Amino acid sequence: MVEELANIILSIDPSMKQAQTLATEAGRMATYGTLSEQEIINMKYQEAISLYKYGRLVESQSKFEEILVLRPSEEEAKNWIERIDNEIAEEHTRRGYYAYKNKDYEEALNQWYSVLLIRKEDPDLTAKIEEVENLIKQEENQRTLNRAFTLYSEGKMVDAYKTFKKAHEIQPGEQQTQKFIIQLKEEIAGNYYNAGNKAYNARKYNTAIANWKEAKNWGYNQNDIALLVKNADVRFFCVIEVQFV
Repeated sequence: MVEELANIILSIDPSMKQAQTLATEAGRMATYGTLSEQEIINMKYQEAISLYKYGRLVESQSKFEEILVLRPSEEEAKNWIERIDNEIAEEHTRRGYYAYKNKDYEEALNQWYSVLLIRKEDPDLTAKIEEVENLIKQEENQRTLNRAFTLYSEGKMVDAYKTFKKAHEIQPGEQQTQKFIIQLKEEIAGNYYNAGNKAYNARKYNTAIANWKEAKNWGYNQNDIALLVKNADVRFFCVIEVQFV
């Protein structure tokens, strides 16, 4: 009856571990008629403890969990599972601190997140994870800022501006980065404004208008730009009228 029920469950959800265990052990008992539930549990204890002695903790724990499937009230199996959980958590904690010491912050987080799956409430570890996450953000922010300054030194103003913005997204509270963004935006707007003036003086009115409009997009005074564009439009149409006269 147990095997039949387990097989029905497996037909619905083949990945259900408990049903797999029940079906396997019920089949084993049917095959070896004299094999009792207690004998199967004893065999699983032997397998689990043997795996534990060889340091194969995850496999060992899985065997103890199989015992609980067969007998949910088995306290000894529960104690073993808790013991192995603690040992696995301690090992991940140790590896995390080793990685942290070597400034491999990503690996430290990976190890400590594994601990949190076991110890869901560990305030000290949670605080350490928060510290490392901030360190990673600081490193990423510094790399991004370095890239932004390189672009700026190469005269790639717009790309530098975009990269500074990315740095600000990583650490929104950095006032110095925000200051760079504001200053660079003003510089870009000023460059477009000056380029417009240069084009205007060269009587390249369309080019002047295009540059002034870009200056406005980057924050240059809209009223000033509107007046300049209006004057350039007048000049442009005057030139066209002269050409057709």
